[in-house]
Amino acid sequence: MSKNVLITLLEEIINNVKSGNSNIDEEGELEIIDTIRNVSSPELSKLEAADYIGVCRATFDNYVKKGLIPEGRKRRNLPNLFWKKSDLDKYLSRKC
Repeated sequence: MSKNVLITLLEEIINNVKSGNSNIDEEGELEIIDTIRNVSSPELSKLEAADYIGVCRATFDNYVKKGLIPEGRKRRNLPNLFWKKSDLDKYLSRKC
């Protein structure tokens, strides 16, 4: 999704909320917030995160256990953990 499309959709949602024409419930609001967070700071699954830093999943797990990489975070309504790309970039910059 391009930034312009995202901005247009967010503006539409904001205008609907301001005018009282929104039927978004609390769960919908939380979903929107999660989506915005993911766009502004992308999160990767364990497999994606391991690939991103160039190691296998077992090595990735060991790095997490040793504290070299922060623990993953749960996303609402999803059982898997996710890692912020910015945290992985910090690890990569320290590695060099």
